[in-house]
Amino acid sequence: MHSRSLACACTQYEAHSQQQRFNCSHISTLFEVKELIATKIDNLNQKKIINSHVLFNQTKEYTYSKRI
Repeated sequence: MHSRSLACACTQYEAHSQQQRFNCSHISTLFEVKELIATKIDNLNQKKIINSHVLFNQTKEYTYSKRI
């Protein structure tokens, strides 16, 4: 992190800190998007697991009722 005591001129420092703020917000936005995608993937995987359980249970019940 630059401070005003460094050799940067005041205007250079201001421009640099604005760029740094932009980079930070850009990185945090990317991180939020990444988290959102990860959450969606998790939700999809959970749905697949639930669906496979439902299908498995229906198949099991179907074969069980057929045997009776």
